[in-house]
Amino acid sequence: MDILLEFSQIKFFSLYGLIAAIVILIPNFAFAKKGQKNRPDDVDSCGAGICFLELLSRAVLTIVLICIRMPLSHIGFGLAAAVALIVYYCLWINFFRSGSNYPDIYVNRFLGLPVPFDVFRNVYFICISLWLSNFYALIAAVVYACCNLANAVKAMKDLSSRKLS
Repeated sequence: MDILLEFSQIKFFSLYGLIAAIVILIPNFAFAKKGQKNRPDDVDSCGAGICFLELLSRAVLTIVLICIRMPLSHIGFGLAAAVALIVYYCLWINFFRSGSNYPDIYVNRFLGLPVPFDVFRNVYFICISLWLSNFYALIAAVVYACCNLANAVKAMKDLSSRKLS
């Protein structure tokens, strides 16, 4: 009966989810225009299965963030998501100010963290899913984070082993 009660509370559009999905994409649009120029070939493939699962979980995450609205959870999760988003934006600003060198996304560390762009993006998705009380988004965010970090670590190792100019 509890499951039926939870389903009865679901609304089928979340403005906060839509905003959350759009806000995280803004730097990627700038990167698509500016940062792809010096991207080496074959740096982000951990295998077709992982890449497909990453893509699928990102699509599911985006859809369920936008389509499922539940009562908001503790504001602490929202604040944690905001902090992760601010750090993510600061990393992008630094990336663009330092010349948009693609390998910097994977090779440079921040606060000792490897692949900080991916780490903070994934923390954002997990925290925003918790704040929005969206269990389906949380599952998709965790699957996405695992696949995304596996690809990012593979790309980091690949780029670290190359002589890049």
